Amino acid sequence: LAEEQEMLSAVFFWPGSEASNNNIRPTYYYKYNEITPLQQRIDVVRDWLHLPAEKRPHFIALYFPQVDKAAHKFTADSEQTKEAVKVVDEAVGKLMEIAKETGLPINFVVLSDHGMAAVDNVNTIPLPKAIDRKEFVVPPGTSILHLYAKDKKYIKPTYKALKLEAIDYNVYLANRTPKRWNYNKKKDKFDRIGDMILVPKLPKVFSTIGIKPEIGQHGFDPANPVMHAIFYATGPNFKSAYQINAFENIHVYPLIAEILGLPYKHKIDGKKKVLAPILK
Repeated sequence: LAEEQEMLSAVFFWPGSEASNNNIRPTYYYKYNEITPLQQRIDVVRDWLHLPAEKRPHFIALYFPQVDKAAHKFTADSEQTKEAVKVVDEAVGKLMEIAKETGLPINFVVLSDHGMAAVDNVNTIPLPKAIDRKEFVVPPGTSILHLYAKDKKYIKPTYKALKLEAIDYNVYLANRTPKRWNYNKKKDKFDRIGDMILVPKLPKVFSTIGIKPEIGQHGFDPANPVMHAIFYATGPNFKSAYQINAFENIHVYPLIAEILGLPYKHKIDGKKKVLAPILK
C-alpha cells in the first residue's frame, strides 16, 4: 500500500517477505536467511533512518526469529525461550534508542503472528487407517492435515470412515469448517485448502512421515488462548499506559494505514474502529 502511493518502505525479512505483491516490492529489502546476526539487522535499520529525507523509508518492518525458534524447540515456558525474549527485548531497546537519536517522530508496533502450544510429541497421531494414499494426497503436517482427493468420489466414504475412527482429532469437510476460522473452500482464493481437514486435539499432534515433531507448535484454533499473540505500541501517535482487550490481528492493517496517512479503497477484513481507541 505504501509503495503504491509512492511512500518508501523497507523490510528486513521473514520467510517469503521478498515475494512481490502485484509486482510491487519494498524500496529496500533483503532475501530471507537465518544467518544474518541480530546486530547487523539493527545496524541496517540505523542506516535506513539516517538516509536523506527523500531516500528514507517511512515504513520499516523487521523480524526477529529468536523467540519462535526457542519456543518451537523447548516450549514457550522454557528458560531458553525466556532468554530469547530478553535478547529480542534488548534489540528493541536498541532500536528505540536509535530512533530517539534521530529526532524523528517514530512509532513502534511490536507484535507476533501467533502463540505457541506445548504438545505431546512422543505419543503422536499416525496417518489414520481410513486414509488411502492411493486415493488422497496428504502433505506432511502436525497441527493440521489437508487431504486432497485424487477423485472426488473418495471424499464422502473416507469422511464417514474418519468420523467413526477419530478420537484425538476432528474431521471437517472443506466447506463445513467452523465459521470463526474464516477458512473454507468458499474463501479459498488460491485453491489451497484440502477437500478434508483433520485438526488434532491439543496436546496431540500428527506425525505421518516418521519424523518426531518439535515440542512447541502453532497453527491450532485461534480461539485457544495459547495461540494468542502479543501487541505493544508506543510513539507520538499512541496513548500511554493504555490497555485493550484481545483482538484479531487483521485490525493491525488499518491501524498502520491510519498512522501513515495511507487511504485505501480495496476491501480488507480489518476494521479501523477496533484499534482507534489506542490512538491519541
